[in-house]
Amino acid sequence: MNFPRGARGSTLVLNLLVMGVFAATSVIVYKAAKTMVMEAVYFERSAQAQAIAESGVEDALHSLYSTSSWRTGFYQKSLGGGYYTVSVTSASAISLNVTSTGYSAPFLLGRAVKSVGLTVQFVSSTTPTTAVLSSNLVVNGTVDAYDPRVNLSPSTGSFVDGGTVWADNVTTGGSCASVRIKASVIVYNAAPPAVASGNSPGSGCVNTPTDTISSTNTIVNLPYHLCNAACKAVAAVNNATIPATYRSGSALAETLTITSAQTLSLSSGTYYFKQVFIDGTLNLNTSSGPVTIYYTNQWRETSPCAVNNISKWPSDLLIADVGGGHTVTLNCTAPHHAYMEGSSNHFTVSSGAELYGHFSGADATIDSGGKLHVDLSEGVSATHLTWTTGSSGSWSESYKRQ
Repeated sequence: MNFPRGARGSTLVLNLLVMGVFAATSVIVYKAAKTMVMEAVYFERSAQAQAIAESGVEDALHSLYSTSSWRTGFYQKSLGGGYYTVSVTSASAISLNVTSTGYSAPFLLGRAVKSVGLTVQFVSSTTPTTAVLSSNLVVNGTVDAYDPRVNLSPSTGSFVDGGTVWADNVTTGGSCASVRIKASVIVYNAAPPAVASGNSPGSGCVNTPTDTISSTNTIVNLPYHLCNAACKAVAAVNNATIPATYRSGSALAETLTITSAQTLSLSSGTYYFKQVFIDGTLNLNTSSGPVTIYYTNQWRETSPCAVNNISKWPSDLLIADVGGGHTVTLNCTAPHHAYMEGSSNHFTVSSGAELYGHFSGADATIDSGGKLHVDLSEGVSATHLTWTTGSSGSWSESYKRQ
């Protein structure tokens, strides 16, 4: 067979061209298939990472529900071949940030990572019990609120509105150019709606319109814890363990004295004193249980002293006057974390002193520079008041997914 001149090898070229087209097509099909597989794997891993992250949130919410002070979080906790890491931080005086990061199983392309952000705010259903109770209250300093379930030591400027002030008279010294009372004020009134027997601060003295000033004819009894025979028997045993250098008198009706050079630590339990003089440091180991201190005559603080509630939970420390008719002035420069109560006392939070919790007394004064931070988690025991309470509380949640 004779080929035309110049046509030799054309079939080979054509075959090579066809093979090249098939090869290119195969590569394109392979890459497309690989991309589809990768996308499927990616979405599967992403969905798994998202589900793991949300499982971490649920785990954290369960821990917070069980223990409101839980802040430990989780680190690489295994789930479904992957794991999640959870952190819990304070967002404000009444809310927490919960961040959960989920990591998928390392299939083909390694781990996918997804995060879920959650804001938790504790909500109390017993708002009336977060109260300051006083027959006559004079506020020259500040009254605001915080929630120890969220932050035991909030920073300056992070305190919030909250709590309820109950009194026959509530007045403020000087002008009301700045907000002094970040709480609702309820004044006892025998003939509502006009305030007949009591005085209330002007609208400029409270944080309006967030807070309200109102009157009521509901009688609110001042808290007054008594130490009965059983209480005294327990207190006598605990008092006897205090070194003699700090006490005088009998084991039960003694005087507790802490000089400026001394530091005394008391374990959890009940104590009963005639009078308490604190010039030095009193450490109360509430981490192992609550401390209750009863006294019948005098509670005196000399600056710069310290009454340290180790757990910083105000409800862990009750200081109660069972004699009545005494003046109690908070002078220590270290913050107090306590519930302080008495029926006929006069309480003063002096300039530079700070009380986290609540107090009650016939008369109360918050001096200029004195601060009261009302505890929103519990407040005054409802057994002393005329209202009823609902459940212990709940929280609201808002999500942010990434």
